[in-house]
Amino acid sequence: MSFSVRGKVALKIELRRAGGYLMELVNEIAQLSREIKETAHIGRTNRLITRQNRLYEQAEASPANTELFRALLNHPDPDVQMTTAWYCGWRRFMVQDAEATVSGLVARGGEIGSRAARWLDSRERMAAGISRALEIPRVLPFPGAPACHSRDAVIGAIRTRFSGRRVEEMSALIRRAILLRPTEAANDPRSSRFGGLPIMAPGHSWPEGELEPLVFIGQINCAELYAAVGETPLPSEGLVQFFCDHDDVHGCEPTFEYAVIYCPSADGLRLTEPPVEDFEPTVQCGLAFYETMELPHPNSSAIQALRLDDTETSLYEAMYGELFAEPGKNWKYHCDNSKLFGWPDLLQGDLVDYSYVEPDFDLLLQIGEYHDGASSQSWGPGGIVYAAISDDDLGKRDFTNAQIVTQVT
Repeated sequence: MSFSVRGKVALKIELRRAGGYLMELVNEIAQLSREIKETAHIGRTNRLITRQNRLYEQAEASPANTELFRALLNHPDPDVQMTTAWYCGWRRFMVQDAEATVSGLVARGGEIGSRAARWLDSRERMAAGISRALEIPRVLPFPGAPACHSRDAVIGAIRTRFSGRRVEEMSALIRRAILLRPTEAANDPRSSRFGGLPIMAPGHSWPEGELEPLVFIGQINCAELYAAVGETPLPSEGLVQFFCDHDDVHGCEPTFEYAVIYCPSADGLRLTEPPVEDFEPTVQCGLAFYETMELPHPNSSAIQALRLDDTETSLYEAMYGELFAEPGKNWKYHCDNSKLFGWPDLLQGDLVDYSYVEPDFDLLLQIGEYHDGASSQSWGPGGIVYAAISDDDLGKRDFTNAQIVTQVT
């Protein structure tokens, strides 16, 4: 990108007033503006914006903040001018200078002019101000034990609505699931949990995607699981950890980058540091296990294969909602249910048909929305994350071919 001579001169004049030692800070802010503009990866964009805002806060705290921000508002790169104006607007800092800069960008027209016009349209909201320090901390209650069902109870529900071969067909589809409910995070980093930072063996590196480190979304301590519900398809010892790209778990453009890692023993594993600067871990909570039996989602290929007529479909949907939906919630948009095994709670379609999961793969883990008692973790606009694996690979303790996908409402 080429800059005007006038812009370069203005930048040098302001920086000379502020002190040449601040040139490095200005250059880093400008470089981040260029990187933010050039990347299409939302997770990377968010991280770079966080870093840039931190640098802006350093600049605002500087004794030479006025000269420094004038240098940024007069920077030859219009993207730097625009991002600086947004910071000034929301922080209510040097607003008149920012407005003068934005007015000049509006006159230039094009994309930068449109962005500048949005700034002017947002003046009233920015004037109202947003202060995180004034937010009232939330206290969110952890959910109680879920409604769990035995195989006989599920068969009984089927028999009250269907007869003949339908009872046999549906009963054959019953699967065991282990429901996962968020609890207060344990002090032991080896415990079963969603979010936070992973534990790894010394010398092992954090799984990387092409553009960003993968997000650690959770782990299952197999010994805890065995102690709670007995034998499952997972081993009775060790840890299974789940990582996925930020954009995949948040319903953005998928990268299909993920990793499921099995550690045969948790001994010797140590809590890691964030892999890069300004990396934001997901919300951390502990997990409680509850065993239940369940039927396939009404939109699954397993139910579609039964070719139910309209009356039967209505009966099945009503039964499914009564058995498996949380009280007062619609089973069609049940985004806060997490589990191991069983049948996936579908939001957009069958995992095989819609999310390109391999036909012989079954659900390994499902993570819905959850919280840690104060902060919530969601996936995209009302989403669920699914990990799937084949029975053969699971039996061999080979998780290298497992898939992780997301569906959103």
